[in-house]
Formats: sequence, structure tokens, C-alpha cells
Amino acid sequence: FLIWSFVFLFFSYVSLDFFTAFDKQIYNLLFAFLIVILSIILLIIFIPSYSFNAAGAIKLTVSLIGAGFVLFHLNKLNLKIYFFDKKVAVWILICSVLIYFISYLPLLLYVFLTPLLIFIIPIKTHYFQEEELYILLQKFNKEHWAEKISKW
Repeated sequence: FLIWSFVFLFFSYVSLDFFTAFDKQIYNLLFAFLIVILSIILLIIFIPSYSFNAAGAIKLTVSLIGAGFVLFHLNKLNLKIYFFDKKVAVWILICSVLIYFISYLPLLLYVFLTPLLIFIIPIKTHYFQEEELYILLQKFNKEHWAEKISKW
């Protein structure tokens, strides 16, 4: 449960900066109150009966509700967030299948191949536009690779 809650928490915390940029810090405060109060209430109710399983499930539930709160209020500001589209679905599917199959290889080979696949698959599926690829490579001082990679 906890690993999945990080996805929603990361999205929420990154998106909270939009509220600050639009001078709507009240939404940051409401978000904090919402997740803290919900967490406390649900933990008091469910931990005595379900122990640590309740803590994980509640963390996931509260982070999902918090992400919904953030999305709702971002839409009120006319900010549309698209974080899951066809390209992402294709990338996830290809990575998942390939990583599953290479998981049967010896550990050292798996540890080496997994990041390599995660890096190569977006390039081979043309996930990034040329400008995005150039900006990413620029962060590693390898912008001269952009032309070579885009030809793949």
C-alpha cells in the first residue's frame, strides 16, 4: 500500500506549487488539514482492529483523496493535468513485460539491464520529442548525443 501512496503524494506535493504560483495558498493549507485530519480519524478507528495493515491502507486512501482534492482545485484554476496518456501506457506496458521476463535472469544481469531498458525504451518508442530529448541530455552535458539518438 505504501509504495502506491507515494505516487499520489508526489503528484500532490509537486502540484501544490501551482497554487502558490496562482496566489491560492489557502488550498495548500486545506490540503494539509484534509490529509492530517482524515489520517488521524481513520487511524484511530482502524488501527486497533487491523494493525499495520490499516496504516498502509489508510495512507493510500488519504493520499488518493488528497490527489483528488488537488486535481479538483487545479481544474477550478483552469489547469488541466495530463499525466497518463497513450504514450505512457505503451511505455509502462513494454517496460513491465520486458522487466518481468528479464527478472528470470541472474541478479547482476537483471540489475544492469533494467535501468538500461527503462532508458532505451522511451527513445525507441519516440516518447520524447526532439526538444525534450535535447533538454534532458543537456542536463548531463551530452546534448551532442541528441541528433544521434533521434536517428534511432
